[in-house]
Amino acid sequence: SRRSRPRLSTRTSTRECRSRRRALSTAPSGYPDLAFNGHHYNIFISNSSGDDCPCKQIAVDGTSCSSPALAGLVSLVNEVLIANGKPVVGYLNPMLYQMATDHPAAFNDITSGNNKCNRQWCCQYGFEAAAGWDPVTGLGSPNFQEWINYITDFHGVKK
Repeated sequence: SRRSRPRLSTRTSTRECRSRRRALSTAPSGYPDLAFNGHHYNIFISNSSGDDCPCKQIAVDGTSCSSPALAGLVSLVNEVLIANGKPVVGYLNPMLYQMATDHPAAFNDITSGNNKCNRQWCCQYGFEAAAGWDPVTGLGSPNFQEWINYITDFHGVKK
C-alpha cells in the first residue's frame, strides 16, 4: 500500500512535530515522491579560479543533479500541453499520486536496495526499498512515455 509519512527532524520538539503534521496536506504524499538518477552527472569546470577555459570534466552526484534533470522532463510534458492549448501541470504532487493510483505503469517500481550507504560510509540504520511507495524511492522512477500518455489523456489532448 502507498503510505504517507511526514518528514520530521529529530531535532524538533513534540509540539513542533504535531504542528508540522497539521500543516501537511491530508492528500496522499510521501517523502520522497520519486526516484531519479542522481549519480555521475558530467559537468565542466574551469581549470583556473575564473570562468576561463580550458576546462576539465568531473562527475558530480546528488539532488543538485537529479532535480534539474527531472524538471527538464516536466518541461517536456508542459511543452506538449502548451502546444495543444492546455494548461501546464503546475504543482506535481497531487498529480503524481493520482497517476500512481490510476496508471501504475507510469512509474518503474524499485523494489530492492536501501539508503544505508553512500560513497564515504555506511550506516547501521536506513530504509529498504519495497513494492509500492517506500521511503527510499517514493513511487519509483518515472516512465516518461507513460507520463506523457496519462497527462495528455487527462487533459484531453487528441493524439
